[in-house]
Amino acid sequence: MNKTKILLVEDEIIISDAIMRYFEAKDYRVVGQAVSFETGLDMFLTHKPDITLMDIRLRGERTGIELAEIIKSHDPNHPIIFLTSQVDEQTINRAKTVIPAAYLSKPIQKQSLFASVAVAEFALKARHLETVYLQIKSENIKIPIEHISHIAADHIYSKIHMLDDGSKSIRMSLSAILELLPPESFCRVHRSYIINTTKVSHMENQSIIVAGHSIPVSRSKKSELKEMLSLS
Repeated sequence: MNKTKILLVEDEIIISDAIMRYFEAKDYRVVGQAVSFETGLDMFLTHKPDITLMDIRLRGERTGIELAEIIKSHDPNHPIIFLTSQVDEQTINRAKTVIPAAYLSKPIQKQSLFASVAVAEFALKARHLETVYLQIKSENIKIPIEHISHIAADHIYSKIHMLDDGSKSIRMSLSAILELLPPESFCRVHRSYIINTTKVSHMENQSIIVAGHSIPVSRSKKSELKEMLSLS
């Protein structure tokens, strides 16, 4: 099995070395350790990592967010996990523009780091597979994508509804789950709902019928949804 390739862009060598040891112990492959924008970009282009862990404050004048923007211009779907001590609103809002896979504040907790990497890995796999892997009660569960009708927010959980009327609850946000699903088939139609567009029967005025379930549609999502469904 090919190891997941990880690029570390972190200007604090002690932190970078500690993270590298974490990953090596878990059988990941760290393809490079960069401390600046320039070395980070060079390593990304040379080694073509699967996931990049990125500090926002780097050596030199250019930031990790700027590097993330360049990386995303090469590969819009490349997972970037920010590692930073900067948690002010302005920095977070700027980081959100590159749609990171995660945003972890220092000091980095090993459990949170591995959880974020696992989500990024699942997103990579989901683009190529007909199943999605989700961690439910500490167990990785394989769910056939074609069996999902819709997903609903349920307080701190999300509930995945299946075509057989069964459901599975997972402690993950809708946004994180959507990253794991093929964008050509799944759409967030409301702040509380994701639907499988291949299971839509018809649209009504303020809702859409998915596998017999009436799902509300936000006004702002109507045009996007009609385009996906090729409706006029």
